[in-house]
Amino acid sequence: MKARSLKLPEVLDRVTVERLVSPSRLSLDPVCVLALQGRDDNGRTIPGLIESPWAIVGVLVHSAIQLADGCTNIGDVFDELVRRREDELSADPRRAHFVPLRRAIGEGDWLDRRHLVELRAGSDRAFPMEQLAAPRQGQRRRMNGPHEYRLESEALGLVGRADLVEVLADNVVRITDWKTGSLFGDQGEVKPAFRLQMAAYRMLAREQWPGREIQLVLWSGEAVVVEPGPDDEAAVRGAVNRVQDVIRGRSEAPAHELARMGVACRYCPIRHRCPAFMEVLRATGHGALPEGKGWTGDVLGTVTDVGHWEEMTLVNLLTQPGRRVQLRCSDGRLVDGLSSGETIAAFGFDARFRRNKQTGRVSEPVTFTDREQSRNASQAEVFVVPND
Repeated sequence: MKARSLKLPEVLDRVTVERLVSPSRLSLDPVCVLALQGRDDNGRTIPGLIESPWAIVGVLVHSAIQLADGCTNIGDVFDELVRRREDELSADPRRAHFVPLRRAIGEGDWLDRRHLVELRAGSDRAFPMEQLAAPRQGQRRRMNGPHEYRLESEALGLVGRADLVEVLADNVVRITDWKTGSLFGDQGEVKPAFRLQMAAYRMLAREQWPGREIQLVLWSGEAVVVEPGPDDEAAVRGAVNRVQDVIRGRSEAPAHELARMGVACRYCPIRHRCPAFMEVLRATGHGALPEGKGWTGDVLGTVTDVGHWEEMTLVNLLTQPGRRVQLRCSDGRLVDGLSSGETIAAFGFDARFRRNKQTGRVSEPVTFTDREQSRNASQAEVFVVPND
């Protein structure tokens, strides 16, 4: 059997730091500045783990609307963007277990997102498909005009690209942000993160267009007008200040000084490069979150044997503290080339828990699965850990 070639990358040492914060990444909670503002030596986003299929499709929905908003063939543009992205994904050696996006997110979610695209169709013009020259992987499309409009303020500490900015008659500037999921929380209110984002865009727009009325709209099939108040703007300033307090004007910093463990580690795309997270993973064998906040689907251990049960491939591991756990892979391609004695790190699996019927206590997970229809679909990833 061919040896596995995917090696776990080294943890981050020093990173460059983005000084300005994006409105779309603001949070009311304390944030990990390494994940939020850390960049590579060239100032680019640090390559992360395999992203979720929902995130991939969300980006494609945004791209289709940005390119062909109001065009009769916007659905065709979306389909072509999906086809090209799937070609890239299936050619990625880290995605030997690639699942087509439509199947990965499920038929219902797929049709919802496809319908959002079709709602932006117009009747007057078609988008010229020959203009869909795909940029290199990882390179953003540079948009002109009202879509992906850049707003920046050193004074506010903010920089971002609004999905759509329209300067209208009657002294009005309207900012629209596309969303592919629910806009509302459990009580029917606009989600706090969205209010924070839109408040930040309004603050940026007021600086660029002083004296104009700023209208804020969230769009997820229907337009929802958002009217942040003074408390929301104060929250924006507080969120930016928390980041700036950590950065302290530096253009680069040791990664361990910027890292902060928290609930967001569960889905952080660079947790496999994070010195704080990897220290915990190496010590415990599990991606345990702080303050009893639960577990990730991540595990690190030494392979004791690889077997099969029905259509599943089973990889038994011994973790550093001496616990025995098992990876259950519905797609054996995910663990092809593994052999006994190798130490591996697995990310993006679905941790399975057992509850004691008498005490109600939930045990630490001992099985991890790559279930195709879980929210970790197509995200599971396995690396060989090089010997120190």
